[in-house]
Amino acid sequence: MRNHQKILIIFIIFSSSFLNNIFGQDIHFSQYYNSPLRMNPALNGIFNQDSRFIGNSKLQWQSVPVSYKTMAISYDTKILSQKRSNGFYAWGLLMDYDWSGDSKLGNFHTAINGAYVKKIGDRSLISIGFQMGLIQRHFTSDDLTFDRQFNGDIYDPKRGSGEIYDSRNKLIFDLGTGINYRYQMSDKRTKFDFGGAIFHPHSPNASFSKSDVVRLPRRITGYILTTVKATKKIDGIFNIYGQNQGNFNEFYGGGGIRYYINQTKYNESSMFIGAHYRFGESQDALIPMIDFEHRNWKVGLSYDYTFSGFQIANNGRGGPELSFQYFINRVKGIKANKSCPVF
Repeated sequence: MRNHQKILIIFIIFSSSFLNNIFGQDIHFSQYYNSPLRMNPALNGIFNQDSRFIGNSKLQWQSVPVSYKTMAISYDTKILSQKRSNGFYAWGLLMDYDWSGDSKLGNFHTAINGAYVKKIGDRSLISIGFQMGLIQRHFTSDDLTFDRQFNGDIYDPKRGSGEIYDSRNKLIFDLGTGINYRYQMSDKRTKFDFGGAIFHPHSPNASFSKSDVVRLPRRITGYILTTVKATKKIDGIFNIYGQNQGNFNEFYGGGGIRYYINQTKYNESSMFIGAHYRFGESQDALIPMIDFEHRNWKVGLSYDYTFSGFQIANNGRGGPELSFQYFINRVKGIKANKSCPVF
């Protein structure tokens, strides 16, 4: 049995051991596949070009008072070497921020990612990635109300809340690691990614109080991302993604069709139309999606329609999500570093 076949079998065993329990918190995007460094640091450099910039923005539950706003940006690039024709290094930067509720509870996360990508067959790659960063959590009590501010007749904002905070800011050292298997045909359109990652493996203390310990739960992710060239102008896409964090579980499944509008070299353009369904402890949301690619640009739009019991509060309106990507191909001279053969 070849080495890459053995590795694939290990991956399948690894996935089946926890995918049944993955159906998560931290911030999350419905267009998870357009936020790869949040899925797995081993996805650094797993794309056909040399470098990429990604931006994500999500507005969730705007129809209720406890809405969530989330933004993220990332950059990753390959480090190619003539001496390593069967592999390469990649590194990346990730920043994300979200805030919610009357307390304006915010989480700012910044991290640096690194990965090594190794060719293990004619069309196969395996990569191992690591993430190291900081999380800053903060809140304000200016707009919060407390029982002690009720004087028996009315709410009196001048009365003390009786609440004492050691700090309204918390800085947390964070880690993450993951592994990914990529199979890609020579046409570069048929490809398969399969992997998983673990974030916050040390479960750091996230409490604002010096006297309390509130652990940030580990977040475990797993996914299968598949694209198949069906015809000259059409690709079929099917994805499965899940994550677990403490008592929170989340699972996505879905796909769609990508149609190639223009296949002229250096002027390529295509459009994707599809949908995903998000599951949790109960049925959650239907997410129609569309994106458009032209040359080095890709823009995606999706919208969450809530089907869980929360639809009583938000009338089924989850929220819009926008993503954009920009890819860079470096011009290589005759003696310049060559790309990995798979890409």
